[in-house]
Amino acid sequence: MPSVVLSEDHKPVKVTDRGLLTAALAFVSIGEESDLMPIDAWAGPWPIDELWWEPDQARQIARFQIADVNGSAWLLVVENDQWWTEARYD
Repeated sequence: MPSVVLSEDHKPVKVTDRGLLTAALAFVSIGEESDLMPIDAWAGPWPIDELWWEPDQARQIARFQIADVNGSAWLLVVENDQWWTEARYD
C-alpha cells in the first residue's frame, strides 16, 4: 500500500542513486488516508538492484524497517521516490 515518509521538517525523504538518504526518517503515514505517526526507530536502507541483467525489467529499490511510537514495526520499500508498505510486524 502507498505510504509517505517525511523528515523532521516534514519534507519527503528520498534515497539517492548511490543509496544515501536525503534526510533521517522522522514521520510515516501508512496507507493513503492515515495520519502521520512519529517514527521511534528505523534501520536501512538496504538497496537492491533487481534483475540488473535484464535492462527492460531492472529496478532499483531500497528497503527499511521502522518502528512507530505505537509499538508497531513495518517493512517499507521505496522505488522511484514512492514509498510502499510491504508488511507489518506485531
